[in-house]
Amino acid sequence: MVKVFVDTDILIDFTYKKNKILYKLIVEQKAGKAELFINPVVCAEFLTDRKLLDTQKLEEACGFLDSFHMIEITAKIGFLAGQLLREQKIPLLSDTLIAATCLVHDFSLATRNIKHFEKVPELSIYSTV
Repeated sequence: MVKVFVDTDILIDFTYKKNKILYKLIVEQKAGKAELFINPVVCAEFLTDRKLLDTQKLEEACGFLDSFHMIEITAKIGFLAGQLLREQKIPLLSDTLIAATCLVHDFSLATRNIKHFEKVPELSIYSTV
């Protein structure tokens, strides 16, 4: 079974029907071929959309996020994120926490923002091929 961490851009694309990556992953999850994960960073980024000021839309968004396994950010993830920042492999704290979560838990990362993560060769990028 493939374990895939889903980056915020993929979630946003899905909600705006712009990209089919998450559709495929959800089908694989329902078939028992994949498990999908996020962390509080992705949750926070996803919930910044101003359309979520509407209570009903916020409830729908939270329900959508509940379909993913939530991985908490631990000290081990924090230390690794700090290392990635210190070594200037990833410039943004949010992206280092995402990459560190993937590395600690051996997840592939589903993202369109490959450029953000390309200096971390040990990070597996999920391929739809």
